[in-house]
Amino acid sequence: MAKNTRVITLGNQKGGCAKTSDCLNIAYCLANTKHYKTLLIDLDSQGSASLNVGINIADEGVNTIDELLGAY
Repeated sequence: MAKNTRVITLGNQKGGCAKTSDCLNIAYCLANTKHYKTLLIDLDSQGSASLNVGINIADEGVNTIDELLGAY
């Protein structure tokens, strides 16, 4: 990792506790107000974060989890 790289991870097994909303808002604020380079990785099988940033995973035919598991 680069010298000034920071990793922020949010997780909870319970559904409906604002994980996706929090991740989207944190990524947006860091990218648009602080002008940080930001990478948002959506590991949710529903792909809610991807849909919220304009990526329709149904059109793509694959998801991040399938790609990660297929690599091994």
